[in-house]
Amino acid sequence: MRVLVTGAAGFVGTHLVRLLRGEGHEVHAVALPQERLARDLTDVPKHDCDVTDAATLERVFRETAPTWIFHLAAISRAQACLDDPALAWDVNFLGTHDVYRVAAEVVPEVRVLFVSSAVVYGRPAEEDLPLTEEAPLRPGDVYAATKLAGDLLGAEFALSGRLAVIRVRPFNHVGPGQDKGFVAPDFAAQIARIEAGLQEPKLQVGDLTPARDFTDVRDVVRAYLLLMEKGEVGAVYNVCSETARTVQEVLDGMLALSKAGVKIEVSSRRTRRGQPERVFGCAEALHAATGWTPRIPWEQTLRDVLDDWRTRTASVLP
Repeated sequence: MRVLVTGAAGFVGTHLVRLLRGEGHEVHAVALPQERLARDLTDVPKHDCDVTDAATLERVFRETAPTWIFHLAAISRAQACLDDPALAWDVNFLGTHDVYRVAAEVVPEVRVLFVSSAVVYGRPAEEDLPLTEEAPLRPGDVYAATKLAGDLLGAEFALSGRLAVIRVRPFNHVGPGQDKGFVAPDFAAQIARIEAGLQEPKLQVGDLTPARDFTDVRDVVRAYLLLMEKGEVGAVYNVCSETARTVQEVLDGMLALSKAGVKIEVSSRRTRRGQPERVFGCAEALHAATGWTPRIPWEQTLRDVLDDWRTRTASVLP
């Protein structure tokens, strides 16, 4: 298939492009002009485009004539959305509208997979767990609201027959290549620096009690591909492991992979207020549609994240 991936230079986009290329698809990457693709993907055609630029989107869609579009481009950090809500709405909602509208006009037979987020479920009540796709929608911040808007707009385009849109709501994902600002890479980066002698053997952590549903990013993008192939137009699918792991479990698993002796220090600066205590999902709809189940063991995921940060840390050593 001829495939277009927006947000192709990001953490998830990079893994998706790798998977698609490995499966033999003709892949075209859409990213901002200042963004660069991973070193092993420099042979993939890159199209400089901001998704809020409808004219450039139209040109790229006409030039590439994709059979599939994976729409990942977004401002994906909650704090960045809080800092600039107007930009968040511009990119995450209006940019998504442009992708849908231009695709419907230029490549009307295309299938589009829109990456929403499980944050649209907000702070779930205990009786709502595990979260299914029918769970109440309670977007509690700007990021969640913008993703839900793009999600529901995709449903409207699909159900009205204007465009074949499939929606996914991924829960937390983790893996090599993820930057700091998330639990696993934050821990891994500090451990790697401690091992290299660049940081005192003190590991700064926030609240270790919340539990989240983590899935390896490589399993996540495999789910995206399977849903593009087999998913029902207009439907929405959770992508999750169906297991809740506490932040403490993430930390313990990471420390078990290192011989560095560290002291744990709880920092209020690393604690996000107003977060739900426990969130995990149900992926039965995804299983039923595609047969997907996670393949990569949890310990392997943590090992790969830690090794990634060991490599990054070694690259800056004198």
